[in-house]
Amino acid sequence: MAAFSLPIDEKPFRSFLRDGAAATAATCGLTAPRLRHEGRLLVVTLHRVLPPALRDSYPFPNLAVTPEELDWLLATLSLRYTLGPLAELHARHLAGERPAQPFAAITFDDGQLDNYEHALPVLARHGVRASFFVPVDAIDRSEPLWHDRLGFAALALRRAGRIGTSPGELASSAKRRSPAEREALVRSMVERAAAPAPAWAGMMSWRQVRALASAGHEIGSHSMSHPLLPQCDARTLRDEVGRSKARIEEELGAPVESFCYPDGDWDRCVAEAVRAAGYRRAVDTRWGSNAPAAPALALRRCDVDARRLRDRRGRCSSALLAFRLSGLDPRLE
Repeated sequence: MAAFSLPIDEKPFRSFLRDGAAATAATCGLTAPRLRHEGRLLVVTLHRVLPPALRDSYPFPNLAVTPEELDWLLATLSLRYTLGPLAELHARHLAGERPAQPFAAITFDDGQLDNYEHALPVLARHGVRASFFVPVDAIDRSEPLWHDRLGFAALALRRAGRIGTSPGELASSAKRRSPAEREALVRSMVERAAAPAPAWAGMMSWRQVRALASAGHEIGSHSMSHPLLPQCDARTLRDEVGRSKARIEEELGAPVESFCYPDGDWDRCVAEAVRAAGYRRAVDTRWGSNAPAAPALALRRCDVDARRLRDRRGRCSSALLAFRLSGLDPRLE
């Protein structure tokens, strides 16, 4: 008998299997916070918070959640974790405090305007304080970060049929270039597209950053210009790490304790520069939670990709969230 196969819509089939695995793991207690994170510090990574129409217009939608998704996320996490800003929870973690609901620090990268306009009201509604990592130059210049300027240009050119490369592919390729080559590429693409980033994709002002701090949120450094720090020479590295700390402290009138490596990229020299500048902790993008003995300048985080938190019917799923945060989800890329 001849072998044959039935056509299978792979994506729904995989979603069906993933939903089932997450539900089974939750039922068996395999993703329970007390099992996966007791005595550990979980750090949750977020970037943009955009209404659906704006997220659909953003070149990197996987980096954005909607206000409604953030609302659901905070409500769900609050039932299972002790939430707060990184500096506070890390200090309590190191002091030996072990709450019944494990610690989960909420962090936002990149200092973008939508964090103030859309994330802040949701955080206030839930009474949750978070950490915001800001890149100084972008705020001073009120100019989006290089990957956003490149992404919007690439999106415009692709929609016009002038390039076939996606914004994500182009940004990944740009990271492999030298800083000067990368900046030249961004300028060239923006000029070709004649499509600057829209106003809604811009940065917070210092007034807004101060308002976040006044509301009890932590402000940390995300460097001066958001470079790939291992590509920097020693002098530039000291400037990116040290001057950004001093500049934010000047704006806030308060100490800055936490650093976030741009793109999660660091090496021994970068970590040493962060230590020498006086930071008490730093976070990268490696997946995982942190034991008390985890290096303070190499704290792991768990990113939130809202697409991976919806079941095959499109509903936000607490089982899928637990599956992802537990590290059991095989699709953590």
